[in-house]
Amino acid sequence: MALALSWAGAASGQAYIDLTPTDGTLVQDNWVYLESKGYDLTPLVDIELSAAEWWLTLTSADTISARLYDTATSTLLASGTVVTGNGTEDWYYSEIDYALLTGVQYTIAFHCPTCNGSQGPVMDRKSSATQDFTVPGYFEMVHSRSTSSDAKPTSSNVWFPFMRVYEGSADNDAPIISVPGTLQAVEDEPLAITGFSVRDIDAQGEDLQIELWADEGTLSLTMVSPSGLAFTKGDGTNDAKLTFSGSISALTAAFETVTYIGPAEWSGTDTIYIEADDLGNTGTGGPQSAADSVVVEVASKNDAPVITTPNAQSTNEDVPLEIAGITIEDVDLGDERIEVSLQADTGTITLAKTNKLSFSSGDGD
Repeated sequence: MALALSWAGAASGQAYIDLTPTDGTLVQDNWVYLESKGYDLTPLVDIELSAAEWWLTLTSADTISARLYDTATSTLLASGTVVTGNGTEDWYYSEIDYALLTGVQYTIAFHCPTCNGSQGPVMDRKSSATQDFTVPGYFEMVHSRSTSSDAKPTSSNVWFPFMRVYEGSADNDAPIISVPGTLQAVEDEPLAITGFSVRDIDAQGEDLQIELWADEGTLSLTMVSPSGLAFTKGDGTNDAKLTFSGSISALTAAFETVTYIGPAEWSGTDTIYIEADDLGNTGTGGPQSAADSVVVEVASKNDAPVITTPNAQSTNEDVPLEIAGITIEDVDLGDERIEVSLQADTGTITLAKTNKLSFSSGDGD
């Protein structure tokens, strides 16, 4: 189906098309036409803002780009591709890809730092070259122009951009997990890790459930108060395994730094695992999940020997004293040799056994 609209003379107006799109339908308002696409895009509204279409004369020093704002907060959500002028009067096109949420009002604005009145409207956040729209449950496209009948816009005659809107089915999209690459740690030392993140395009503020664990070591999250997390396993501090839920913003804060530490006196290869479940909050198809993992190489370090001695001993004059309970341990020595020095302030020392020992001073007898 194609619908062509035009105005003549001093007339002005708007063109509307109301529809309930099928999966993957592309709705474009540039004049208005429908084009079938053979794939499904979600969430409920996944919009590609093909903005802006402006007929201007821009020099090679001029650049123009579209911008998308949250109308209520004036927060910049996305910036479009930057287009450079070609020195002639032409259409200039900047594209934004952004997933919009149903019921939220957005503003499309245009940014041209060097544009002036002779070249067309000054296109920035505060100019009149903006268009507000709200994404409803169905999609209503509006194409509008000013009261001027000119075919080309001027500083007082503004054409608003067209939008390509993909109205997907309400299928539930799985979360997306990001993890860092292979990590390098040191025995008995905590490792601060950045690079963990979880996204879910159709979470719409609802909670996701996370499972996080390591084969050997323990993990701690960045804990703020209030954390916005609900734990069913662990508490976020030195846990072998954690199970918790929270919004995307709460999870992002918790993952700002994940701290890993291996078991005491342990070195080797460990693996950290993460699973995310969206709990089926939006869309059809039930809960969706994702999983990933990261390897941690824990390097050994040289630990000092540990000496154990008995309590104070006593004996009579000229009577030998057998002393038991002297031990030496070194957790990372293995089969390597160790050097030991024994010395008495006034007496002499005899060892019970001397086989497999080599002496640099004395002979043990």
